[in-house]
Amino acid sequence: MVDVKKIRKSICDMAKHLYDKNIADSSGGNISVRDGDLVYITQRRAGEVYQWIIEEDSILITDICGIPLMGTTENITREAITHYDIYQNFDDINVIIHAHPVYMMVFGSAHMEIPPVTECTRDRLGNQAIICTPEVSPGSKEQAI
Repeated sequence: MVDVKKIRKSICDMAKHLYDKNIADSSGGNISVRDGDLVYITQRRAGEVYQWIIEEDSILITDICGIPLMGTTENITREAITHYDIYQNFDDINVIIHAHPVYMMVFGSAHMEIPPVTECTRDRLGNQAIICTPEVSPGSKEQAI
């Protein structure tokens, strides 16, 4: 187990860094970290209200099923269900960052695939494009699966 304060601080630092580098915007997104059976997850509207300058105490701590241990579920990000579904089904994933990079949003808004144009992307995906998933309601079970 890692120090609670250290995990919460790292989430806050990463959130600010993502925003400063235009990888996250103020329209939404969220960050979570799994440490064993605990999940540290950002609060609702962290981008919209706080422009990702968030306090350590605002990071909620839950169990792997979403039961709050520190904080209340009223404040949890609305896409938390997706984070929990991923953590419950993929043991090797310990961090999730949902961000809205400007250029990704342009492709997504136009319902266009993103071609693998960089060497790094081709090394990971081959010639497979990044595809858009069907639109569903944010925070819904359909989004999680």
